[in-house]
Amino acid sequence: MGKQAKLKQQRREAKAKPSSESPKPKYDSTQFVKQLERQGYQLKKGKPSPELPDSKPKPSL
Repeated sequence: MGKQAKLKQQRREAKAKPSSESPKPKYDSTQFVKQLERQGYQLKKGKPSPELPDSKPKPSL
């Protein structure tokens, strides 16, 4: 049996026999948010961007 045929057979077997449930993450789903809050970020309250001037200043020579 050739390499391509073996791969094809493995794929076919994997489709026929689906694996069990996907592994659960090793961390809490809110851990990321808690880490950001400890660093001083607030996800619910965003920081506004700085105001940009309407016109460009003319260079003085």
